[in-house]
Amino acid sequence: MDPMIVLRRAMQSVPAVRYALGVGGLFAVIALIGAFGISPRIAVIGTILLLIGMVILLLFASASGLPGEKRNLPALVFTWFSLCAFASTSILLMLSIFFSYPLDLRSWLVDRPPAATSAASMVNSVPLPLGVTSERSDPAQIEVRIEITSTGIKRSFFFHPDAELRTIWDVVTDQLSLADKESLGGTRYYRMNWVLVDKTLSSKWRDLPESMREDYRMLFRSEAGDTVTVTTWELSGHEGPLTVASAKLNPGTTFHIFPVQLESQVPLSPRG
Repeated sequence: MDPMIVLRRAMQSVPAVRYALGVGGLFAVIALIGAFGISPRIAVIGTILLLIGMVILLLFASASGLPGEKRNLPALVFTWFSLCAFASTSILLMLSIFFSYPLDLRSWLVDRPPAATSAASMVNSVPLPLGVTSERSDPAQIEVRIEITSTGIKRSFFFHPDAELRTIWDVVTDQLSLADKESLGGTRYYRMNWVLVDKTLSSKWRDLPESMREDYRMLFRSEAGDTVTVTTWELSGHEGPLTVASAKLNPGTTFHIFPVQLESQVPLSPRG
């Protein structure tokens, strides 16, 4: 038996069945959203805006059938509402872009690490490894500073001279919750790498070609003033552990954090 015939007969017998058909249509829309890989957050916001637009159209359609004198009040109310909404939205948008208040939208104008936008809400919930402290507990410890220029957040960690550079990189990425992938919406991600760059070498880092950045993990000046580059291979310790002392890391070095996009729009599982 044809399902459409069954539905028509059911609606003839019980007119309320048409609402069940409408609910089925909504579930079909949800299935389409998932098939196209659209973020659920975007889908929810878009649905709300769509409903608001439908209500506005309904008001216009209803008001168009009223006599001229009865349309004055609805038209006046809607005009002032639209004007106030537009003015307030424009003011808040400009404040957010140029002054990062009430939201930090400065990334619309300047290129900066994605983690900077969420740094203000980061919580130090990951315990520090043994031998690493947030306050100096041993005169021999070397201070490493992390500075996020977009938010003004500064952190300091203290490492023993025998600590491996890998430990510094791990502590910073764990404490700042720097993810190894960034969402593109749905199940699409691109892989991320984070590079710790000496504050005094930030301009040199920006001048590096994109193709040369992928293998970098750290870039800093040694105590002698030499530029030291640490790649993925060197940080892995395959050629022997690279320590704070052996690399002659300058005490009190301030690092900025830069992201490197490794793969563009590669579909991965959320746990991949």
